[in-house]
Amino acid sequence: MGWLLECDELEWQNVDFSWRRTGRREEWTTPGVNAVIWRTPDGTRAAYTMKRSGQSGTGFRIDMILGDDVELVRQVIYKQKPLASPHHPAGWLTQNILDPVWGVSGVQFETPAMAIELTEGVLDRYQDALDQDGRQPGAINWPLPFSMC
Repeated sequence: MGWLLECDELEWQNVDFSWRRTGRREEWTTPGVNAVIWRTPDGTRAAYTMKRSGQSGTGFRIDMILGDDVELVRQVIYKQKPLASPHHPAGWLTQNILDPVWGVSGVQFETPAMAIELTEGVLDRYQDALDQDGRQPGAINWPLPFSMC
């Protein structure tokens, strides 16, 4: 479980509004989810992938890809050939793994997506960075039951 937590931290450390998963098993797999830890022949962990049950084989959306070794994660992506995988442009996978030949990562503002200040002005610096410094909007990495809806 420690390796998964480290990979999750690595993926989301530069993405605003993300939350860190814990060691609770239900945050990593649940009925209706095909969660796999890929290993090399010598037992080295290569990547963790999560997609909907019944989507085995190649050519499906992979809802989560985590890892900590660039080449091993690339090998899993190459083998699985996902149609899509929703990763934030500031995340580790996009910054270190994603080959533009495979696809691109983007983020966009959505009207229904909002943050509500409980303390006035707490988001001012964040909003200024979005408006002036080209900072990308954050993304919420929803808990497993919600992310698979």
